[in-house]
Amino acid sequence: MKTTRFFLAVIAVSLLTSALTLAQPMTDPQKRAQAEKVKTACARAWSGYKQYAWGYDALQPITKKGHNWYGTSLLMTPVDAFDTFVLLGLKREAKESKDVILTKLNFNGSK
Repeated sequence: MKTTRFFLAVIAVSLLTSALTLAQPMTDPQKRAQAEKVKTACARAWSGYKQYAWGYDALQPITKKGHNWYGTSLLMTPVDAFDTFVLLGLKREAKESKDVILTKLNFNGSK
């Protein structure tokens, strides 16, 4: 799943960046700053999905187009991202993903 890999890559890059400076334990302000970077990266990825691929399964970042894995969208990005947003405290993004899931997700194969 490209969406999952995308969000994991965002988090991994952030963690790897901080790992280079982990010779000493992180201070609380450093931890807060790192957490804020992860939140910002996830919010930015969600913004790109909304702008270029809303309603599709995933965003193809190079072409900036939406992509469905099957004939119809299963909203894989919103479904996959919802719990991440909840855990990160991104309430607006969590609400947006929840709303689209509850109103648009359809497993019947028709729109």
